[in-house]
Amino acid sequence: MRHRPAMFVGTHRQSFLVTSALFVALCVLFPSVAPAQNPNPRVLPPNSAPLGRTYGEWSALWVQWAWGTTTADNPVLDTTGANCAVGQSERVWFLAGTAGPDPVQRSCSVPAGRALFFPVANGFCAGDGFPDGFAGERRCATEFASQLSNFSAEVDGVPIKGLGASLSASNYRALSPEFALILGDDNVFGAPAGTYAPGAADGVYLMLAPLSRGEHVIHLHADFTGTSAVVDVTYFLTVGN
Repeated sequence: MRHRPAMFVGTHRQSFLVTSALFVALCVLFPSVAPAQNPNPRVLPPNSAPLGRTYGEWSALWVQWAWGTTTADNPVLDTTGANCAVGQSERVWFLAGTAGPDPVQRSCSVPAGRALFFPVANGFCAGDGFPDGFAGERRCATEFASQLSNFSAEVDGVPIKGLGASLSASNYRALSPEFALILGDDNVFGAPAGTYAPGAADGVYLMLAPLSRGEHVIHLHADFTGTSAVVDVTYFLTVGN
């Protein structure tokens, strides 16, 4: 089902126009990479295919997870971590950025053995208002994502290298394949319920190998070009059973 034109910008602001056995398994699913090859040993390389999907394919799933919720359950609008577990899978957990100008801190419990996937900064568009279809959607997503810059991410106080100062300069940039965004009646955009397609996303993303059991801190930051607004979120994670 198609609707009047709609565009959305992702993680950060939105604009709407219309055991041992377990250890062995994890080594197979998330193989380690020698430090000489990977400047960020905790991060799965952007040209890899974690669990059989590329970074771009994971980014499409992230958009569907982050925005295909009710307003009350939305993880991007969450200011405490109360919605961390909403819609999560058994193998990869998604983390969200922020949608407002103020820094946010979230406390979350994550099951052991889950990889973590999240954008440092991204944009997406979905709808049917572009005469050239998906190509137009992708240009739209890139335009939004290009408004974000000066990316930074830290895992337990260790900065992630290679994020770059801009979208085009980032080693962790990923473009999504075509996807559909399904919105219910109570969605954050106030849009009519239905399926918005095609969709496209562009941004800077990270996939972390499963963290060890215990306490971890992840901090993400990006600036909006030409404004004082920022994306800033800190996750206090407890990794356990």
